[in-house]
Amino acid sequence: MIINLNSNPITISSVTSLQQILEEYKISSKGIAVAINHQIVSRDQWSDVVFNEYDQVTIIKATQGG
Repeated sequence: MIINLNSNPITISSVTSLQQILEEYKISSKGIAVAINHQIVSRDQWSDVVFNEYDQVTIIKATQGG
C-alpha cells in the first residue's frame, strides 16, 4: 500500500502502525505532532492507527527559537 509521508510516497504493509513507521524512518517521537489526512492523531493512538491507500501523513517537529 502507498501512503504519503510529508508529501513523499512510501510503500508500507497494510498492517504497519504509525509507531512502526516512526521507528523505521528513525523519527524521534519527542517533540512531534502527527496528522493523517489533516486530522491530528493523539500519541496514545499511534500504535492503533490503520492506514488507507494514499493517506496523507504529516509529521511536524517542534523547534525552539524566537
